Amino acid sequence: MVSNQSIQEFLAQKKIAVAGVSRKKSKFGNTLYNELKKKGYDVYAVNPNLKEYDDKKCYDSIMSLPDDVTALVINTKSDISLAR
Repeated sequence: MVSNQSIQEFLAQKKIAVAGVSRKKSKFGNTLYNELKKKGYDVYAVNPNLKEYDDKKCYDSIMSLPDDVTALVINTKSDISLAR
């Protein structure tokens, strides 16, 4: 079970990556990315099939993210997540 404290600790991070942004604007990963950005977070998109997202570099894997990214939301199908 996730505690309120662990949620607050996660949200205290300043740089958050979202794995699973999409070309399709209606996808949840895009909504999550945009909401985090609106809340003032530095957000990093991860999708191996995109070069850019929201006029910023889109990273092809979590291994290619900058070292100072301290949090990650994984919004991909489990078979895709496990294969990466």
